[in-house]
Amino acid sequence: MVIDNCTPFGSKTFNESTLSLYPNPLNGILNFVLDKITEDMVLTISGLNGRIVYSDEHFDAQKSIDIHSFQARIYLVKRSGDGICFIQKIIKNRDRVDIDAAIFEKEIVKH
Repeated sequence: MVIDNCTPFGSKTFNESTLSLYPNPLNGILNFVLDKITEDMVLTISGLNGRIVYSDEHFDAQKSIDIHSFQARIYLVKRSGDGICFIQKIIKNRDRVDIDAAIFEKEIVKH
C-alpha cells in the first residue's frame, strides 16, 4: 500500500500543535483541534484498505465527528494541504451496545 509522502504524526518532524485527535481509541466521537487552517486543507479518514470513509474540506479549528456508524477497526486520519501531509492511526472500538448485545445473545444460546 502506498500512502503518498505523508509524515506519521508520531515522527520527530511532526509538530504536535498542528493537529490533535482525541480520544484514541474511541467508541463514537472523534475530536479534532487544528492550529492552522488553509484553503486547500483536506481531512480524510480511511480504512487500512485505502477506502475513504470520511472526507471534509470545510471545517473550523475545532471539530467533532460522530463515527458511531463506523465498523470497529483501525483507521488512518490524513490531514493534507498547504504542502504538508500527516497521517495518524485511530482505533474505533466496538460500541457498548454491540458488546452488550453479543453477551446477551451468547447467554441465550447457553440456555
